[in-house]
Amino acid sequence: MGGGEPEYRPRAQVSSAKVVPVEVVDAAVRARQILDKAQLSIAEQKAEFERWIEHERAALLRELRAEVELSLASKFVELAAKRQRALEQSRDDIVQLAQLVAERVLRDHLTSNPEQFLSFAEKCIAEARGSSRLTVHAHPEDVAQLQSQLENLREHSLIELRVEPDAEMLRGDLRLESDVGTLDARLGTQLSHLAETIRESLRV
Repeated sequence: MGGGEPEYRPRAQVSSAKVVPVEVVDAAVRARQILDKAQLSIAEQKAEFERWIEHERAALLRELRAEVELSLASKFVELAAKRQRALEQSRDDIVQLAQLVAERVLRDHLTSNPEQFLSFAEKCIAEARGSSRLTVHAHPEDVAQLQSQLENLREHSLIELRVEPDAEMLRGDLRLESDVGTLDARLGTQLSHLAETIRESLRV
């Protein structure tokens, strides 16, 4: 070109892309691997922890269930024992009431029927066979009836026989003292023995 004008030449394009060193790439890969392993380890630990939680929960439920069952069993035994005690108490009350009623009926019968009372006395004296001396203790009002039949009783017993009043004795009661022992023929005592026998039979 003429005129001496300078020639225009376009500037070469400079690339803006940066070159990443190989070390940086390797470090990023390793970091990613480490992060993946860490995440895997966390996931495994979480799963293990959840399994432990489930195991402990199941163990706790079993323990609670066993405690509840033991408590219920204990309550059942306690209730059964209370029921048994109440039943035994009820039986004892019934037997005691029957004893009191029977004693009253027998006492009234003996005191209102002299012949029955004398028959009862004769049977008691017969129990003292083998003795040579016998003292019969009775209520003062009963002594009068016994004295009236004393000779007859002596003839039947063939022993030395005395009748003594005892104000502490109830009507219809007898206590015999001989040279071989004592016979408690009080109605209350006899019926108490019978009532105890009944109680024992009911407990079987």
